[in-house]
Formats: sequence, C-alpha cells, structure tokens
Amino acid sequence: MYEQNDQYLLQLQRKAMACDWEVLLPKNSPDFAAEVAVEALGLLERLENCWSIYRPHSELSRLNSQNSVRQYGISDDVCELILAGMEAYQWTNGGFDITSGSLTDAWGFSRQKARKPDPGEIEEALQRVGTSQIELDVGAKQISFRKPGLKINPGGIGKGLALERIARWLSDSGLENFLIHGGKSSIRAFGERRLGSGMGWPIALRNPANPDQVLGKIHLRNQAIGTSGHAHQFFHYQGVRYGHVIDPRSGFPVQGIESVTVIAPNATLADALATGLYVLGPSQWELFAQRYPEIGIIGLIPARRSGTVDIQLWNIDEGAWETV
Repeated sequence: MYEQNDQYLLQLQRKAMACDWEVLLPKNSPDFAAEVAVEALGLLERLENCWSIYRPHSELSRLNSQNSVRQYGISDDVCELILAGMEAYQWTNGGFDITSGSLTDAWGFSRQKARKPDPGEIEEALQRVGTSQIELDVGAKQISFRKPGLKINPGGIGKGLALERIARWLSDSGLENFLIHGGKSSIRAFGERRLGSGMGWPIALRNPANPDQVLGKIHLRNQAIGTSGHAHQFFHYQGVRYGHVIDPRSGFPVQGIESVTVIAPNATLADALATGLYVLGPSQWELFAQRYPEIGIIGLIPARRSGTVDIQLWNIDEGAWETV
C-alpha cells in the first residue's frame, strides 16, 4: 500500500504475525536510527508469544482454553489488548467484537481450512460471542467472562496495537520521521518521508480487485491507516465467495464490499475501526463519519463493471487525498 520506489529510504524488516513488518526511515535520519528500529522490531516476538492464537503456549491461547466463569490474572499486554477491543466494540456498536474467535473457528479460517459450516454450528458459535460478556478489572489485571467458552481473537486489532508499541519506542528514542507497517494493511506514520516537504508519507491505495491499479494516494502525517477487506483470505462455495471478515452479529462473512480504509490518530483505533466499519457496511459509514469527524473513511464498493470500484470518502482533509 505504501510507496517504496526511492533511494532515500532505509528499510528494516522482520517477519512476525504471519506477515512482513518494516520500519522505513528517510535520508538524513540520525545515525542511531537503524539500531533503534531493529530494537523496536524486536518487540514483536514478545507480543506474538503473548497474543498469538496459533502458538499453544501463548498467554492468549491458554486463556482461550479455559472454560469457566472464574477470574483469571492477565499480563499488561493482554489487558491492554482486551481493553482496546472493548473500546472498539463501543465505537462500532458491536461491529468489531474481540470475542469472535469461535466464529473464526467455525468457518475454518483459524486453521487455514476455510469451509462453510452448517447453520447449527454457526448458531452454537454465536452463543459464545459477546464482548459485553467480558468483565475486565484493569487495575487488578484480572478478567472474567459472564458466560463460558468465549475466545479472544486478536485479529483486526493486534497488529495496530503492536504498531503503536513500536512507534512509541521509536518516538521515545528521539526519532521524528518514520513509517512502520505490518503487512501493508496496517500503517503508522510520523513526520515526513522527504524532510521539509510538508507532505507527510504518501500511501498508495490500490484496487483490491485489480492490485496493479492505484486509485489514489493518501498523504499521512502523524496518523495511522488500517484497511480491512477480503482480497487475500477467502474461499468459494457453490459459486459464492466468502471472505474471512465475519459479522459477529449474524455469524456470516461480510459480502458486497471490497475494502474499508480508516485514517485515525493511532494504529490501534485505525485497525479495529477498519474491521468494524467493514462489518457495519455502507449504510452506517456516513452516520459514523458525522459522529466522529476525526476519523477518515475510504470505502470501496464493487462497481457495475467487473474489476472496478466506486470510491466513497468521508472526513478526508483537503490535501490528504490525491486522485491518480
């Protein structure tokens, strides 16, 4: 999604959370910048060991394996993740639900063996979904569930929170200009790509149905971007395409939307709101934009001609969007 075809960038990479992460630094960055970026990317291993539902030894996997309503002590990292998920649930009126792990399991996306479950399986999974069933004591670092069987799913928010942790490390170390991305769909930018340009970091927005087509550029400065869509994780069943983003209210994957990109003050919020607004759908985007003018939204809807999309923009500041 970002642009990298220029010799002025220093790129430092690491693979984590099933994607490639990068810190990009502009020319004339401080001499210590590269070392600090490597240290910051090192945070990912600890966070993945804590949050990953694909690592049986992780704290989140162990929490998800419990099946009672008693209280459990949790770490600061898990507490922050769950608290962020609860806040996103409120922002999106349930469109984002961090307890949707049972639905991800039912549709097979958590095992990379996607398939269409029968109605009984979906209904059973829905009985074990509901952020409103979480009781979180932030001060005591304790969590309990009002109903057993809830499974926390960090998808749609974990990368955003990790980006914020890395950005905090870089900023606290004295860096003022950098861009970080996790898999290109979650991006955090500070300062400028070309010092003195006043243009921030240009981010290319591509057509999910035709990735070679750039629809426009977002000029990002001291903000974050999160994008949600079904371009990479989906399957077909009886001629119907099912993506991996599941509506936690109905139990079925969202359809009829190519992608939603959110511009927000921080990456945690951008990541979660992109998922939540993708679930809520176009009928709710304008209302949300009116209620939260600090949140920019770019919705891509399939157009009549195959491979093309209609672009819908809300709360995008003048000069922040450049049509290509």
